[in-house]
Amino acid sequence: MLTYFTASTYTTQIKTLEKKPKNGYVSCMKDIHNFLKNKTIENLWNYRNTEQDISPTIRLKKVRISDTFQKKGSSSGYRFIYIIDQKKKTLTFLYVYPKQGKLGQDNYKGNRKEILLQYLSELTENKLLEIWLS
Repeated sequence: MLTYFTASTYTTQIKTLEKKPKNGYVSCMKDIHNFLKNKTIENLWNYRNTEQDISPTIRLKKVRISDTFQKKGSSSGYRFIYIIDQKKKTLTFLYVYPKQGKLGQDNYKGNRKEILLQYLSELTENKLLEIWLS
């Protein structure tokens, strides 16, 4: 069984994206949950692109997520960044961003170091929030 956590970088970003329905990002959290639904740790570990192997059992992943509200496919939808730990059987939501629209970004490379440092800080201080997917 996989245990899910969120880092503050993800929580802040998802609140920003879903704050104003007129921006069109209201389905972001639901779309991410649908992506994760019924996937095993092995599915998520091996799923397409790997950003970085942090250790033999910890992997940073960036995946494309469709935007169902705006009816955009995965190439135009969201990018969801997470860390998966096979040994501890955990998946931590790190960051999400849209590719298009008012809050769209080309990539997160400029934020990557800060996001990872914030994650490490929250991990060592036991401040990651456990979440349950329904």
